[in-house]
Amino acid sequence: MFEWQKAGAAGFSPLKEVTMSQSVEPPILPEDSPDREVNCEVALEAAFAALVTASEAQGWTPQETAATLLKIATEHAYRVEAAAAPELPTSKDKAKSGVLAKNGNKARVEDITPKPKKR
Repeated sequence: MFEWQKAGAAGFSPLKEVTMSQSVEPPILPEDSPDREVNCEVALEAAFAALVTASEAQGWTPQETAATLLKIATEHAYRVEAAAAPELPTSKDKAKSGVLAKNGNKARVEDITPKPKKR
């Protein structure tokens, strides 16, 4: 559970005036830190809480708000992953590198499928 969801969480009250100018704090941990994701969650909590509260204050139900935010976040994640994915090499690219030449000009799935990134 996020801090903003807890009843009586310090610094958050649904009765407070909502401003959409909630700032997002910069990261305090290096990119390779195992706690970086938690650091990001903490940095986004206040702005997220303000967005949820503003949405509901305008008459959207909690369910509508949650479903829409999930949809937007999911679509964003897909765009980020697509942008980070390497382009698949074409047959022309493979031929240039000699892969097709050594396989009798026949492409194999394993030759043209990118290997998963190790994390």
